Amino acid sequence: MRARRHTSSGVPLLESAAWRAFLRDIGLIALTFVVGYGISVLWLSPGTVFTKDHSLPRVLEMGQAEARRSLTGLGFRPRLDGERHSDAFPRGTVIWQDPPEGTVLPPNSVVQLIV
Repeated sequence: MRARRHTSSGVPLLESAAWRAFLRDIGLIALTFVVGYGISVLWLSPGTVFTKDHSLPRVLEMGQAEARRSLTGLGFRPRLDGERHSDAFPRGTVIWQDPPEGTVLPPNSVVQLIV
């Protein structure tokens, strides 16, 4: 009894050397893209990848208690710097924050709020 050493894949296209080379090239292009993307992410934003720093959320127009909860939940220390009257916002809502939203800060940083 004779046994076949090489069996066909069942897909005639994959048996062609040209198609196998094409698929290999597409795989290499995809791998190059993924590696390049990973390197560019590390190159452009290394600070936020390797540290525990957080981006400051928007707490404007939130209630004072809700803003404090949101900031302390991320590891920031909210500090009330005073109260001011505003016709645009109801009483007890945050009308000003410093630093502004989106700023990347280390943990335990102070965020000033005016209600």
